[in-house]
Parts: sequence; structure tokens; C-alpha cells
Amino acid sequence: MHNQLGKLFIVAMRYGIGIHMFTALQIPDIEGITTAYLAAICIVSLLFFIIWIYVCIWVYRDAEKRGSSGALWAILVFFFGLIPLIIWLIVRPPIRQQYPYAPMGYMPPPPTPMFQNCPTCGQPMTFIQQYNRWYCNYCRKYP
Repeated sequence: MHNQLGKLFIVAMRYGIGIHMFTALQIPDIEGITTAYLAAICIVSLLFFIIWIYVCIWVYRDAEKRGSSGALWAILVFFFGLIPLIIWLIVRPPIRQQYPYAPMGYMPPPPTPMFQNCPTCGQPMTFIQQYNRWYCNYCRKYP
């Protein structure tokens, strides 16, 4: 009788029949597995699932940051487990630079020849990197 009730409970849980239907039966354990043990298995499974979702989100963001298809890698890791995760960790490309240009505040010197003559006196001028301008030492001014 006890074994049949346990099988009935497992079948009912598989097809979505709620546990409230079996509270009147007061089954203390199911084929040697206590309710606390089942609850612990459910909690551990839920924690594993949450961690696995977090790993998939990390793979997605890491792949997008590195210029790869984040959705593809996240789906592969979610459905096929550790093998695609290990493959991703081995073959992932380096992080691409987010801004391909220089940061604000830095201005490279203009693409002019190594020296430039002053338009006022005709003498060679010096490029002052700090001000990003040419300076004439003879006229003592920036033209």
C-alpha cells in the first residue's frame, strides 16, 4: 500500500496535480526519501539553475564585448552545458577597444611637415605640443 501511494504521488507530481490533494493521506516518505530531502534537492536544483542562468548572461555579455555573437554563445552554453563554455573560454577573441579614437582632451599634432615657416618673418617655427600650436621664436608670438 505504501509503495503504491508513493508511485501515485510521483505520477501526480509529473502531471501537475498539486500536493494539496495528498495532504489528507499524510505520506511521511516516498520510497525512502523524506520530504526534507526532496525539498533540499529542489532548492539545490533551483540554485544551480540560477547560477547557470548567470553564467549564460556572463557569456552573452563577454561575447558581445569581444565582438562575437553573444546570443549564439549564450544559447550554446545554456543547452549544451560545460563543453561550449570551455570552448568559449579557450577561443574567445581579445577585448576590442570600445572607442577607436583618442580620448577627449588629447589633440595630436596636425599632419604638417616637420618644420613650418613663420608667415610674418619667414623664419622656421617650433611646434609647442602643450598648446598644439606653432610658435615663432623670432617674432615671439603664435601666428
